[in-house]
Amino acid sequence: MMEAVIHTQGIAQVKSQTISVQSCDSGQQSASVTYNALCQSATNTPSLICTKVLPAGSCTSTPGASAIVQCRDTGDPNKGFDLGKDGQAIEVRVAPINVPRNTNVNIRTNAGNGCATDLQDQVLVRVVRQPVRQNVTITFQHDQGPPNPVSVTVNFSGEDDLGFHTAIAQAISAPQPQGLGLGLQARVRAPIRVPEGAQVSEFFQDGYWVQVPNAKAKGVINFRVKAGKQDVRLETSVPRAEGRVPTLSSWGIALLALVLATAAVFLLRRRQGLQRA
Repeated sequence: MMEAVIHTQGIAQVKSQTISVQSCDSGQQSASVTYNALCQSATNTPSLICTKVLPAGSCTSTPGASAIVQCRDTGDPNKGFDLGKDGQAIEVRVAPINVPRNTNVNIRTNAGNGCATDLQDQVLVRVVRQPVRQNVTITFQHDQGPPNPVSVTVNFSGEDDLGFHTAIAQAISAPQPQGLGLGLQARVRAPIRVPEGAQVSEFFQDGYWVQVPNAKAKGVINFRVKAGKQDVRLETSVPRAEGRVPTLSSWGIALLALVLATAAVFLLRRRQGLQRA
């Protein structure tokens, strides 16, 4: 749940009713529900007159769409604020009108950070199993079109750590209905392998884990893994570039040797010519 308050010195304070949010809502989703709640609360404030500009006459905005409402004090129509949300923005902004500049929006929430929402190139997943066997549900939000989001459940049936994470990787990579069907390339990694670019690498060093290196390239914008009371470790990060040493084929080596030999003969003859002169 979340609560938002607009503090504007000299005019009425606008406080939203309880806003329903989930820990895995995207930034655009959170911005939309916050704007809608504040717009409605401002409209219901007796000492304010609010004009809903976009969408016209409505406080219902949608994720990814712009919205703005203009609110003015009933005692002084020249004072107030504009509340708005840009199309792709993940925040709500408030612009004071003829009031002190310390106008702002305060947010309080208990939703927490239960999944990765700021997706970078790769996804890392590890599930630390508990004695109580519980299934794992994997959900990915994406931009490939419907159905969206897509989910798949991995049934735990007594596999060891390697087998369990192999099943998770297969579910992520497989086509529907056996898997997510997004063209993802999930790989099982051994605990001795340090995750490339991981921010909290120790999360993945006590057992097998799954790497999805092409998550962002396949349009994934959000993901979550639910596993009951089992310890779920998720991260989204950018792999470090691997250094590569240039090599030559056998023909390339032979050609390079010929070039060097020719250059050596040329320099030797030139030196002999200079000595005779």
